[in-house]
Amino acid sequence: MNWRSGFLLGLCLVPLTAACSTEEDERLDDLAAARSRWIANAPGAYDFNYLRSCFCPDVFPARVYVVDGVVTLVRNLKTSTPLPEERNDDFPTVDQLFNELDALIRLEPHQLEVSYDQQLGYPSFVSVDIEERMVDEEFSYTVDDLVTSIQPEALR
Repeated sequence: MNWRSGFLLGLCLVPLTAACSTEEDERLDDLAAARSRWIANAPGAYDFNYLRSCFCPDVFPARVYVVDGVVTLVRNLKTSTPLPEERNDDFPTVDQLFNELDALIRLEPHQLEVSYDQQLGYPSFVSVDIEERMVDEEFSYTVDDLVTSIQPEALR
């Protein structure tokens, strides 16, 4: 390959890399706008339904209670029972969901689908396939019914 064909090949590839970069930038812009809505409107105490779907054990719908940025209680929605306190760290706060999503976007996954709550901005649905040719690394999660909590400790 001479320098001219290399140069022409480079010119052909520039739009492809620019498209990828633009898609990542667009996703990061959407994330920043959603995070700004969350920061402006986030309650100090809130709870929400959380369901993670993946090829992993012990997956169930949960109600997650958060006070001052810390998960204080998780209730298994199938059994209506609270989980042991040491399991609280297994479940995210909304801020942690934003951080995870930021990292996923920067990985430039094979497929990524994201929806944000229109009013509060939190990620309400995320589905990701990180590597096209890898099996069983895909996952998704849904967050819904987020409300302001008054006294989650009273629910124990």
